[in-house]
Amino acid sequence: MKVIKTMVHTALRDDAAMRLLLAHTATPFGVYNDHFPAIPDFTAAAGAARSYITWALLPGGPTEPQAHGVEMRLYERVFSVTAWSSSPDTVEDIHRRARRILIDCHAVTLPTSEAAVTALKQESGGIGPDLFDDEYKVYFRAESYRVWYREDITV
Repeated sequence: MKVIKTMVHTALRDDAAMRLLLAHTATPFGVYNDHFPAIPDFTAAAGAARSYITWALLPGGPTEPQAHGVEMRLYERVFSVTAWSSSPDTVEDIHRRARRILIDCHAVTLPTSEAAVTALKQESGGIGPDLFDDEYKVYFRAESYRVWYREDITV
């Protein structure tokens, strides 16, 4: 599970085009797992308003792996990626880039040990409407993805 978390986070954080969209120049580059920054800064930096991505594994789904023979047990997890920005167009651009990075693991460095990802797809109906947060005065939208993976179990 930890390998999958690292894989998704690194793919979103280390993409150069995503960094330009988010307009952050220092780690964590506007990408957060399981939480939103305590005091987010949406002010303009270097001519572009800062934006954020939050993502989290969602609870639920199969708790036991799907058995496909003794050697291979497939797990699946659903995670949500939420884009936050003062511009609804930037929210769409962030999601467009996230889809390009994640779907079919196009720009994802696959784990070479401990786990093997077999598929990563966007959930049908995973695209929700743009919403507006009155507290931070920003737009946001969440999209859902499902990842299928195999974890190697060593005894």
